[in-house]
Amino acid sequence: MSPENLAAAKPKEISEKVEIQMSQEHPVLVLFESGLQDLNELFVDDFAKSRQLGNHILLFRGERLRSKDEFYDECVRLMPFARKYFGRNLDALSEVLRDRSIGLSQDPSRRTYWIWRNAHVLYLSQQDLFMKLFAGFVEIARNVSRAAPGYAQHAQSVAFLLTGQWEAMANDALDDQSFLHKTVWWQYRPQPLPEPTNLAVFRVSRPT
Repeated sequence: MSPENLAAAKPKEISEKVEIQMSQEHPVLVLFESGLQDLNELFVDDFAKSRQLGNHILLFRGERLRSKDEFYDECVRLMPFARKYFGRNLDALSEVLRDRSIGLSQDPSRRTYWIWRNAHVLYLSQQDLFMKLFAGFVEIARNVSRAAPGYAQHAQSVAFLLTGQWEAMANDALDDQSFLHKTVWWQYRPQPLPEPTNLAVFRVSRPT
């Protein structure tokens, strides 16, 4: 799916585009051109606040995440009830994300939003870790939303949104064979064939 360009878009316009893709169970990546960081933050704040009522939101503050330890510290901040047993690894993350009232909404009729603001920071500093985290979020969101085998008891709508800087992530965003668009099952042996992530990408550009 080629990135859709949103020139001089306002937060509400971006939200409307994002919501259309989420309604079709697509994970969404919104990339802002250099110089539009304020718009990035304004969009995320507006998007999250307008969906707080009745929904479950985890907002990862990606601008401060440059290492594995910083990422898992952020998980503990967002999910403090998991502090005592959270193993600070990918398997433990998968477990807490599937836990109602921690990673998921207690009410399965409501939607859960996982939002990762400024994801490009970890992408640039720890790309291998970012690739594995991205694959995990996408897989869990898809399986929980579709009540896949082993996930039926967790079933509810889960939306995954990332934002970042266009210049930092453009190459992988434009490459339909990159890990952003084809899941690499690094955790399985033998490895299954890559599957489409169905990621929807938006490029927010400056006025021309």
